[in-house]
Amino acid sequence: MILQGVFNILDLFFENEELFYNNIETFFREKINSHFADSSITEKNINQKSQDLTTFLENIFVNLGFDKAEIQNRFLDPLLELREDDLRITSVMNLYEKKFAPIIFEIFLEIIVDYLIDIKVAPLMLKLKSVGFLPIEFIMELRNLKDLIGANPEKRENLKKYIQIQEKIINKFKTNKQKIESLED
Repeated sequence: MILQGVFNILDLFFENEELFYNNIETFFREKINSHFADSSITEKNINQKSQDLTTFLENIFVNLGFDKAEIQNRFLDPLLELREDDLRITSVMNLYEKKFAPIIFEIFLEIIVDYLIDIKVAPLMLKLKSVGFLPIEFIMELRNLKDLIGANPEKRENLKKYIQIQEKIINKFKTNKQKIESLED
């Protein structure tokens, strides 16, 4: 993960990030609990439940204003592949906690980093604020950090270049994947 160092810096800077994480966790838990009436998982239905949860979460992100293709790509993460020890998962909520929650937090943190370096995510940030993901205390800290970064344009540009490396790598992987798939056909 290219942005891990940036995420660590954010954790050191923010005092109210727990409010942010709790809001995300509460939102997704409530949505999952209300959507999945039969939340039990067995070895026989774990693949289907995982696919159902993936589709459900993708739809939530799209409804929040995220790009559908980007979100679908994020949910192709190898972390979501079911392994032998995952067969012990007994509920959709356990599946969410073990497999999906880390990716969801990463998606939100990347949006925050994009906001800090002025990538065009302001409308999405407003939507996240209106839904309740961004508590006022966290918004104030975020604004202060954005001002600090903005006070030094050279460092902001370096951070922007650093983050664009991730986009280049992802695009390269996408291109290579498409080439491999075309060779398979």
